[in-house]
Amino acid sequence: MSDATQLLRQWQLLRMLSVRRAGLTLRQMASDTGRSQKTIRRDLEVLQQVGFPLTERVSDHGRKHWRLVGPSGVAGQNGNGHAPTNGWPSLSFNLDEAIALYLGRQLLEPLAGTCFWEGARSAFRKIQAGLGEQTLAYLEQFRSTFLATHFGHGDCSDRGPLLDALLTGIEDRRTARLLYRSSRLDVPEPTDVHPYGLVWHRGNLYLVAHSPQHEELRHYKVDRVRDVEILRDASFERPADFDLQQHLQGTLGVFHSDGPPKRVRIRFAPAAARYVQERHWHATQRLTPHTDGSLTLELELTELTEVKSWALSFGSQAVVEAPEELRREIRADLRSMLVDYRDSPNS
Repeated sequence: MSDATQLLRQWQLLRMLSVRRAGLTLRQMASDTGRSQKTIRRDLEVLQQVGFPLTERVSDHGRKHWRLVGPSGVAGQNGNGHAPTNGWPSLSFNLDEAIALYLGRQLLEPLAGTCFWEGARSAFRKIQAGLGEQTLAYLEQFRSTFLATHFGHGDCSDRGPLLDALLTGIEDRRTARLLYRSSRLDVPEPTDVHPYGLVWHRGNLYLVAHSPQHEELRHYKVDRVRDVEILRDASFERPADFDLQQHLQGTLGVFHSDGPPKRVRIRFAPAAARYVQERHWHATQRLTPHTDGSLTLELELTELTEVKSWALSFGSQAVVEAPEELRREIRADLRSMLVDYRDSPNS
């Protein structure tokens, strides 16, 4: 089982315990998460080892309950009946820290629909309650000084059950039957996949999964998934050495190829050079400035689809110098674009 899926389950346990002042039994937590009591106990022991203030105590009825404890050594309580600061004894915020978090909440909106969104939203509600209406009205003036744009991002706010099902498939190694509408289809079609993990890229969520039908790893845009059914009687084995980051290291995004790496060389005109130089684009990047103000960027990539689109987005300010296969593709695209942009008879 991957560390990522264990962390998600452990996060769920912390959320459950943070709102149950009296604590929960192993049986209750196992029932709510759909895992065995042995697995839940192992998770709780891991959380204890890394410093979360968890304790197991025997209640008046002789039942053992796990609780998050407060500074006094017992489960604390705030005005809402919740353990303060999720039961973490030393966790507190100054007023300026709470205000900064509240004003920055728009940066977390892309989390909507994920397992972390409810926790973030609950934290913002508590900050709102603590600050009061007049203070909030005053702080709203600051929002006009900072804006986070979300051009082209996906919306997962209504995808909670769907994401939960995908995470279950990832964690339990169960085949997921997707009702999926690809860019080539007018209507969604069912397709069975072995889900490996989720990737958030440029405002959109993608499922990385092995397709038994095509015998290869494929990426599925979650926005195009209409429904998910986890097949309880169809398990699969994921390669023990699979790693999402390593899987995507040969690309600038989510397009993937297992081919050998190719050296990409792009020359940027002075007008675009500073913009390129100010940012980190890829782990293999190598920047070479020139005396005329231009800049050469070199990358080692196995997949060229996204670097082609990226280079073309600079227009005449970027020229791909290598590899030749990428130059040929760009020439073909430019010829096609020139036909589409030719002067009309009435111009």
